[in-house]
Amino acid sequence: MGDVRYRYSDRTMEELLQIWKMVSGAEGLEPTTALESFADSLMAMLVSGMIKKRLGKDITVESLKRCESIEDQARLVDQTQSIEAAGLPSSSTRDGPPDVLDLAHAEGKQEVHARTKARVTEALEKLDLGLNWDDVEDVIPFPDAGVTFVHRLRNVSWNLRFVYSAPCDSQQLEAAVKRSLENHPTLRSMTIEFDGKVFIVPIRTSKKWWNASLTTGHELDTPDGLRTLLLDDPVLDAAAAPGPLTRMHIASIRDGTSGIVLVASHSVNDQSSMRLWMEDIAIGIKSLSAPLPPRVAFRDFAALYYQHRQGAEAKHGVQYWARKLHGISSLPDTTFWPNQRAPEFMKGIDPEWRHWNGSLSRTGERSVSFVEKRKAQKGLRRMAKIQDISRLKSVHNIPSFMLVKAAMAMMMSSSRAEKKLSGAPSTLLAHGLSNPITPMTSLQEIRWISLEPR
Repeated sequence: MGDVRYRYSDRTMEELLQIWKMVSGAEGLEPTTALESFADSLMAMLVSGMIKKRLGKDITVESLKRCESIEDQARLVDQTQSIEAAGLPSSSTRDGPPDVLDLAHAEGKQEVHARTKARVTEALEKLDLGLNWDDVEDVIPFPDAGVTFVHRLRNVSWNLRFVYSAPCDSQQLEAAVKRSLENHPTLRSMTIEFDGKVFIVPIRTSKKWWNASLTTGHELDTPDGLRTLLLDDPVLDAAAAPGPLTRMHIASIRDGTSGIVLVASHSVNDQSSMRLWMEDIAIGIKSLSAPLPPRVAFRDFAALYYQHRQGAEAKHGVQYWARKLHGISSLPDTTFWPNQRAPEFMKGIDPEWRHWNGSLSRTGERSVSFVEKRKAQKGLRRMAKIQDISRLKSVHNIPSFMLVKAAMAMMMSSSRAEKKLSGAPSTLLAHGLSNPITPMTSLQEIRWISLEPR
């Protein structure tokens, strides 16, 4: 909470009131409005992100929750050093390939650096993309979730396909996209495995990298054509180990606009990171000379993760989930829905996958009947008629969606439900719940068309 003796600026208060109105839907908010009267932790996640974007201050959700009113938050914001003044490191501040001190797993050992260089060089040569050690920006131990997504049983398992259109020609969009990747090394990366570890290898941008990961020159009649551009192409519509872990396709549209298709491995991309990437592209479309906002370096996060993954807290977490999930492997297949007919059978297309016993798949084997699909909804969908729901807003100034939030809060309040859902909120937020589509579509520079998880 900010110092009550500190007078906040009018601009900060004006911005905060606008942000809270946008996020909560509540009207009539005042500086002295108590946050507990209308806000919740999910809203605080959104507000934290918008403060960072609009006011250039990095305020944690926990700090926001310690404030009792909006004016307390205004004091906190004004008393917090700006991100730029704090010297947040950019994602790339070093020329040339990584030295021994740049490799978290090397722990200062020259022999580990030499072995890493040799293995990465060997892997790049096998890919025949013209890349070598001098093109490597970093070699970073992959966090465990990323390792899970890297190991796949189908060509397009764990792939995401994002489609956007932009109100500029394709050359402008291409230039903005290329420039934006200065801030997003995971979107220009490969992966390699050795010494029992999986590593992500960001590659510096060059003609060689663009030849491997980007296609241009596509011409479409309408933006909707982006939905099917190169769809199901066995090479260009798949991004998987060893890489490239992303593929981008830029097209011209007859009306003079353009669009981009991003196919990305979930190991390096999710809905949350897409919002940041779209912001950087939007800046580039307006002006290629405008500075990009600083981002926390992925390599710093991954290095800390690597250093602490064997620590006491990590071990306690593993023990907790091992106890909680003990015996799950002994449950019969009929316990799960849908019937697990094949590895990762709900992801990707039919070709290029096999059953657990190694036998080939058959055409149409992935299709799930309507009756089976309805089973997934049984017990989860209930219709309840609520009289005068529109009066919540018109009379009491309460958005109707707050009714759902209230129901969720009541469910979470019971100890039984709390135990069942332990860890669920943070998992959901990590996959984009804190960054819904609305803020992204509010960027007039770029329009979201479709998200198609593969």
